[in-house]
Amino acid sequence: MFILTKRIFRSGWRSLTRDGGMIVANVFIMAMAISVITSLFLFRDISQFLISGIQEKVDVSVYFKYEAAEEDVIRVKEAVAAIPEVKEVNYISRQEALEKFTEKHGNNPVLMDSLA
Repeated sequence: MFILTKRIFRSGWRSLTRDGGMIVANVFIMAMAISVITSLFLFRDISQFLISGIQEKVDVSVYFKYEAAEEDVIRVKEAVAAIPEVKEVNYISRQEALEKFTEKHGNNPVLMDSLA
């Protein structure tokens, strides 16, 4: 039994030393296959994480013409708020928008003159 095992290992070692280039090529191909499969799994998980993060951070701003009636704007606000994917709807009236604009750009005379 011991002699048979010794002959098997000796034969295997001889084959290994004779075909060294083939062994290196096989190991390289296996390493590349394993790395490609691993990178596919990692890429899938990373892409799902990034997509979910982007979906959480989407902001949409809607601006209406000056002539738009207040009731129409409120109606659109309620319609958008009724969409299940929408988390929050903020409505800023004309007066609030004007106050914020003047606070932000009050020191710029060109912009303030354009309001008149």
